[in-house]
Amino acid sequence: MKFFEMKGRHWWISILIWFVLLAPAQASVILRVAIEREVKQVKVGASTTAIVKDSSGKTLGELPGMRPFAAQAIPGGVALDRWQSGLFWIEPTNKGPGQQTPKFNTVFRYHEQDVLQHAEQCNGSGDCRKTALSGGTMCPSFMATRNEKDSTRARANILREFLTHSDKVNRFNHKEIYEVMDLCLSCKGCKSECPSNVDMAKLKAEFLQHYYDENGVPLRSRLIANFATLSKLGSLVPGIYNFMITNKTIGGLIKKVV
Repeated sequence: MKFFEMKGRHWWISILIWFVLLAPAQASVILRVAIEREVKQVKVGASTTAIVKDSSGKTLGELPGMRPFAAQAIPGGVALDRWQSGLFWIEPTNKGPGQQTPKFNTVFRYHEQDVLQHAEQCNGSGDCRKTALSGGTMCPSFMATRNEKDSTRARANILREFLTHSDKVNRFNHKEIYEVMDLCLSCKGCKSECPSNVDMAKLKAEFLQHYYDENGVPLRSRLIANFATLSKLGSLVPGIYNFMITNKTIGGLIKKVV
């Protein structure tokens, strides 16, 4: 009612919105002064601020905040001084246009993880063991074989086991890990469908880099990585290339070796 009584003393139009949930009531006021704009704004603002303060409320204005008269009444001297110090640090020349706050880290960002920490995100729920009837992508290799070894959970578990207990200098250098990782298609279905967001494609890429550092890159991987180059070379001699690929003996041998 105090707002409506104040409305009668000034030429302005107010829009009043009250939120009565689990917090104190909040009021949003839009001013439209007909005459003597600046003077009336100050009068209305001062009266509104007094009501807000008496109601244990808070004020919120356009940027940059904490500069009008209301700033001194609501937060108090210490809070105001600290806020103004921050504003002048951001805007040393006291100019608003063109000034931007620098990027900074927030408490909502994840800290950097290594491979072990990411593998430990797996909580063993077994969502990666679902069949094609359940829908979704994760995990295509398990859907095909129905073998626990070919699930995302198994890959996370074997990484966690060897990275924790291996005595080797390169803890990734284990044939057992390679065999479990081999059927991972790197489809990234687990990244979006796993309740823990385990990204096995990223873990596999990291594992293979360390494993290949010790054992070398196999021929198959080299051929796949250079497929575009090989296709260009094959286009120079299309007759020979097509004969070798379509021939049952030669083509079968190439496919078996690769």
